Amino acid sequence: MMTLGGALRTFFAHPADRPRPLAYPSGGVGQLSLNAISADRTQIRISGLPASIVLSAGDYVSVAVSTGGKEFLRLARGGTANVSGLSPWLDVVPHVRPIVQAGNGADIIEPLYEARLEPGSLGVRRVEFGIYAVSFTAVQVIR
Repeated sequence: MMTLGGALRTFFAHPADRPRPLAYPSGGVGQLSLNAISADRTQIRISGLPASIVLSAGDYVSVAVSTGGKEFLRLARGGTANVSGLSPWLDVVPHVRPIVQAGNGADIIEPLYEARLEPGSLGVRRVEFGIYAVSFTAVQVIR
């Protein structure tokens, strides 16, 4: 936090409320990628998933983009991957921006989004000797 220069630099964070798919609380996954994006950019398919993994509404997906940032999506409707590790069409919000292309890498385990501190929001409170609680608010960066 000390190296961010307040709101000057960005950092990557994951959603603390659901850092993993609801139905997949432990274990890792291999290399994932976007297999396809629907023409209206409201749905995606992910390849490289563990066979039969269940993705649920509310799970998050992070997609690496060419600008170095991350596109951060939330599933509005989930589904179960087939035995080859390909998901069905998954409804996502917000719509997938044009910078995202099929073949981009994706993450479902601790999916990251780029954020920036809101100016003046960083707080440090001493809990006990040598232990401090840090609080802040941040906004997502869209590149």
